[in-house]
Amino acid sequence: MRTNTNAAFWHVWSIKNILLVGTGGFFGTAARALTDMLEKAFPLQWLVVPWSTAVVNLFGAFLLGFIAGRAAKARAGRISSVFDRYYLLFGTGFMGAFTTFSSFALALTDLTQGPSLSGLVEGGAIVALGLTAAVSGLLCGERGLSWLIRVRD
Repeated sequence: MRTNTNAAFWHVWSIKNILLVGTGGFFGTAARALTDMLEKAFPLQWLVVPWSTAVVNLFGAFLLGFIAGRAAKARAGRISSVFDRYYLLFGTGFMGAFTTFSSFALALTDLTQGPSLSGLVEGGAIVALGLTAAVSGLLCGERGLSWLIRVRD
């Protein structure tokens, strides 16, 4: 039997929410695989980190920031239940599968040579750009992008 102390736990772990995360994860994984296939077809030899990893993480940082900003705005406007579901689908599911820090970290090291200075510099630049993208996405999500994207408040 569920008690009031466990109500929040059971709300989060409902079958519907698990399916939302799983569905988002399925499509995020497929999008990541497609991006990696494009990188293999069109490699940039002068980069240490594969461009697909960099693009996925930068784009993902912006989108996750945007989704979090929209969810925060929705909570402030007391329409959070709809955006909580969107956050589970797109934020936790899709973006969790689409962006992976482990791929980024592994790409920074050449498995035969170890980490290089150029890899560390490139990695630092990607982290700095990722933070900038996340903050930009968060601000755009909170303030809305009615001039760019029609998102119903």
